[in-house]
Amino acid sequence: MHITKLKFISKYLYLCALIFSVSLFTGLSLAGCGTSGSVAPAVLPTVEPTDEPTDEPTDEPTVEPTDEPTGEPTDEPTVEPTDEPTDEPTGEPTDEPTVEPTDEPTVEPTDEPTVEPTDEPTVEPTDEPTDEPTGEPTDEPTGEPTDEPTGEPTVEPDYENVNLTGFTADASGKVSFDSNSLLAKMGYTGTVEGTGLNQKCHLIKNSAEVLSLTVPETFEKDGTYYRITGIGDYALISCRSLISVSMPATVTSIGNGAFSLCTSLTSITIPKAVTSIGTAAFTSCTSLQTVSFSEDGSSLSIGQSAFTLCTSLTALTLPDSLSSIGKNALSNCTNLTKVIWNGSTYTNKDDLNEALYDAGIADDNVWT
Repeated sequence: MHITKLKFISKYLYLCALIFSVSLFTGLSLAGCGTSGSVAPAVLPTVEPTDEPTDEPTDEPTVEPTDEPTGEPTDEPTVEPTDEPTDEPTGEPTDEPTVEPTDEPTVEPTDEPTVEPTDEPTVEPTDEPTDEPTGEPTDEPTGEPTDEPTGEPTVEPDYENVNLTGFTADASGKVSFDSNSLLAKMGYTGTVEGTGLNQKCHLIKNSAEVLSLTVPETFEKDGTYYRITGIGDYALISCRSLISVSMPATVTSIGNGAFSLCTSLTSITIPKAVTSIGTAAFTSCTSLQTVSFSEDGSSLSIGQSAFTLCTSLTALTLPDSLSSIGKNALSNCTNLTKVIWNGSTYTNKDDLNEALYDAGIADDNVWT
């Protein structure tokens, strides 16, 4: 502002000097015109070149402007420039950058990131991940282990070790179904038709004859808990329609005549824990083609005539754990051509009988 006033004063002084020069020039011209023509040419060249260049830069501004500008320019610039420039530069630059830039970044960026990002991740991601991991892992481990112990008695029941029983045979060889047998408790019934060696037994459940039987490891009836550890004597004798039987790992013995005359039975697997196979246990199982023993089973004793008349048996591997085998255990197995025992293969009956006798496992001929 003070600069503007100084310019105004300078122009004002310049105009005054100009007017003064013009007036001076005009007076000289008039004076020249009133006397003679020789005076004007001499005065005009001298005044014009000198007055005009000198007015602007040097002579006139130096003399006249000095008295007047000294009072006004000095007082006003000293007071006004200091107050006004300070207010304007200080107020405008400071107010705008300080208020606007600071308010907007501080309020808007902070409010939006703090509220929106925090609310959404905290609520939504936390609810979903928490529900899934917490529900599934907890339900499965907690449900299954807890359900089983809770459904059954907390303390393991006192199991009674029993043999699977069903059919029985008296001294005369007459077969009947025992209504108090374990198979009866399990919901099976049995019928017998024919007499003597022609007897045929039918194991029935749900009004249908059983062709495949899976023996359970444990069984409960009327609050009594049974663990099946053996197949009883004659339990399934003459069940001529029975094709397959699966025994649990808890079975340790197979009784006398247990599967004799099961003429449709095609294969049998002896559980690892079995230590004894009774007399005539599989006699006359004429369709039996495969008998499987466990390689690392218990010490095993095989009774007399255990596999007599198994006419479909072509090869047999006796377990290395064999501790004894009775007389005629493999008699009349008309299609049996190879027996493997203790790492050796025998195709000759006498060679096998001699090897078993020498090992103290047999007292008489086995393969006859």
